[in-house]
Amino acid sequence: MVYHVIETNTEFGLVNDLLYVSNNTDQWEMEQEDLSYKTPCVYCVNTTYPDYSEFGSIGIQSSGGGLIRVG
Repeated sequence: MVYHVIETNTEFGLVNDLLYVSNNTDQWEMEQEDLSYKTPCVYCVNTTYPDYSEFGSIGIQSSGGGLIRVG
């Protein structure tokens, strides 16, 4: 389930990072740990170059009451 989206203009196009909770409860503890380190696993949807869309981890930080991608 997607709970937050971060939209970022990158050198590789416009990317929407989908932060999500997996359906697999066995992964929830690991997902919470990743969040505590501010490096959640996301699905990156590249709207400019869809072939570059992928799962991965990004760095995040708080900004103006929301979240921004930092890595």
